[in-house]
Amino acid sequence: MPDSSSLLARTFGFLGAVAVAISTLVAWYDYQVILATRPIVSLFEVPVDLWNLYPLAAALLLGGALVAMALLAMPPAIAPRTPSLVAALIGLGIAVYGVVRCFDIPNLGIHAGPRNGVAAHTAIDAGPLLALVGGLMIVVGSLVVAVAASRAARPAGARARRPRHGGAAPPSPA
Repeated sequence: MPDSSSLLARTFGFLGAVAVAISTLVAWYDYQVILATRPIVSLFEVPVDLWNLYPLAAALLLGGALVAMALLAMPPAIAPRTPSLVAALIGLGIAVYGVVRCFDIPNLGIHAGPRNGVAAHTAIDAGPLLALVGGLMIVVGSLVVAVAASRAARPAGARARRPRHGGAAPPSPA
């Protein structure tokens, strides 16, 4: 694989890490309160980001994104495949956390019945989805870099002798 593809994959992984870092700053959930008074119905929506809700998770996501960036920036001469595979595992962990947060919505509100004229519920916002996409971008970028490093590490003769379509190699002239 050409070096430009590896550079493009690293850039793709970097953009995924930036998306994860930004996801900690945007709203993860919206707390919505509906006040049903007789003449007017009022809707109050309060966005909640990850730093306010789960600060340890936000710090771990940000730290994971920074570590993935550092691992993707490591030159292949130092360690060809290991940093990319570790970055892919970090991206996978971030993506799994994003999926969990999409389905495990916390209850942020009060429990008032409709008799009071107050209804409240929590809805998902963009944060978990952005973390999921960013984690997947880190995984894809890291795996492409790891595959490129694996192909570059193989000797040229081993690539030429290997059959292309799974069939037997043609006999060599004696």
